[in-house]
Amino acid sequence: MRLSGVSPRALRPRSEKRRRLLLSLATLGAPTLTPFAASSQSRPILTRPIPASGEMVPVVGLGSWITFNVGNDRVARDNSAEVMRNFFAAGGR
Repeated sequence: MRLSGVSPRALRPRSEKRRRLLLSLATLGAPTLTPFAASSQSRPILTRPIPASGEMVPVVGLGSWITFNVGNDRVARDNSAEVMRNFFAAGGR
C-alpha cells in the first residue's frame, strides 16, 4: 500500500533512523580518536591534588574493580597487562 505524498523514507521505523544517525555520528568522530599513549605524548597529563595530602595525581586512572579481575584466564591477564604497560608508559600513575 502506498500513501499519497509520503516518501518511503518517512515510513522507516524510528529505530532504523536512529541507528543510521548514530552510525553516521560515530563515523564522523572516528578520525578524532587516537590511542591513549599517542595522544598523551603531545600535551601534559591533567592532574588534580589529593585534598588530604596535596599529592598531584592524574585525573584519569584505570580503576581496579572488576576491570582487571580476570582470574586465571591467561589471555585476559595478558591483555590487562598490556593495557597497564601502555598506561604507565604514557605517564599514568
